[in-house]
Amino acid sequence: MNWKIALTAALLISGGTFTTQAQQKTAVAQAKTSTEAKAFLAKVSEFEKGDATKSAAAFADLKIKMMTGIGAAKHQMGDAQDKGNAAAGDKLRAQLQTRSDAYNRAVQQFNAAPENKAPIMQVLNEYAKTL
Repeated sequence: MNWKIALTAALLISGGTFTTQAQQKTAVAQAKTSTEAKAFLAKVSEFEKGDATKSAAAFADLKIKMMTGIGAAKHQMGDAQDKGNAAAGDKLRAQLQTRSDAYNRAVQQFNAAPENKAPIMQVLNEYAKTL
């Protein structure tokens, strides 16, 4: 009888530990995402407020950040698929598609009319929502 109580106590304690670790990993991932989003939005603001030269430099940095984000989304999607998590893979595939589309539209609009910042800003903000 005592071993049943000990086993139950051990399971309860270890289950609580696993939950705590999972919660900590989620909190760290959210903090990282929040930091990435803040950094990206700061660069978007720099792009919006800058003159032609500063805007071009800021947009070049934004392109790098977007490509890095696209690569990260591809990696996460691949990991989810490798682990057999189809639901997460589908969600990440949609996120990847949104990021890729936003990147392509932003680059096209910047190349067509870099002085017309409003449509570029709209696309950059769409991208930021995926972070």
